[in-house]
Amino acid sequence: MTTASSPTGFNLAPGVVASDHVTVQGPAGGATPQGTVAFLLCGPSQVTAGGCPAGNPVGAVKTLVSGAATSDTTAATTALGTYCWRAVYTPAGASVGIYDTAAHTDAGPECFAVGVPGPPDAGRGLNLPMPPPDFVPINAVLDNAPFRLEVPSVGIDASVESLGLLANGAMAVPQFVSDAGWLRTSAVPGSAGNAVIGGHLDGNAGEPAAFWALGRLRPGDAIIVTTATGTQLRFSVVRIGQYRRQAVPLVAVFGPSREPQLNLITCAGPYLKDHRTYRDRLVVYTRLAAVINLPSGTVPTDKPPLRAT
Repeated sequence: MTTASSPTGFNLAPGVVASDHVTVQGPAGGATPQGTVAFLLCGPSQVTAGGCPAGNPVGAVKTLVSGAATSDTTAATTALGTYCWRAVYTPAGASVGIYDTAAHTDAGPECFAVGVPGPPDAGRGLNLPMPPPDFVPINAVLDNAPFRLEVPSVGIDASVESLGLLANGAMAVPQFVSDAGWLRTSAVPGSAGNAVIGGHLDGNAGEPAAFWALGRLRPGDAIIVTTATGTQLRFSVVRIGQYRRQAVPLVAVFGPSREPQLNLITCAGPYLKDHRTYRDRLVVYTRLAAVINLPSGTVPTDKPPLRAT
């Protein structure tokens, strides 16, 4: 079976309705499959790395027409997080004894996310390895936006770019592999909510990038964010999680929070050549520990920014 959700992608508006489409394929030159398809949907609390293991029925069981079927639409999906479809095919008529009952779910085309962005593809950057000498991130002119990120325990010291979302709702990645990138639709570091900063794991030749050493962090390690206005925010690592890229807990990373938190994200696990990305995403969860006002003039802001993704 091949399947596809409509809509798909990330950061869909709460209340969106969705449907699933299934095509049952027989052997080349064989008869068109006959039978029915039951459609089920897993909500954010049910989704796994593989998609939808069980799910709740959506609408009526559908009869295949020319080997294909489309589900009824869902009720409004208001809970934040990832949803995935599951389709169960049961053969009928001339297909009985030729085709077996089969279930299909896919953590890619059969899933969508409501109210939260998708994780960045922060693996091998195909961009410039280093910014030009006069590059100043656009954050330099944004009050309280992060300008510099330091992680002394593992040697990270990076400028911070300002990032938006891609067309599919996933978080963009920094232009330069030596930079980190703050998702400007997330919280401003130091304010209530989840601020999210991503960075490349390596460059297009496999050379270490800004977040190469992120996986060496341990609970209690310090993360230091300096803002464009000269405030230094010190965060403490709470925990580290590594997830298949289809199973990142998007609400925990990008969702709301009453506390000022900072989440760092990059790629991890084996590199998948066919997909040109890494299998996993590494997330470092931190909470605000201290705020320090630096002396005037500590952070240079006199050069114009070049771009924001």
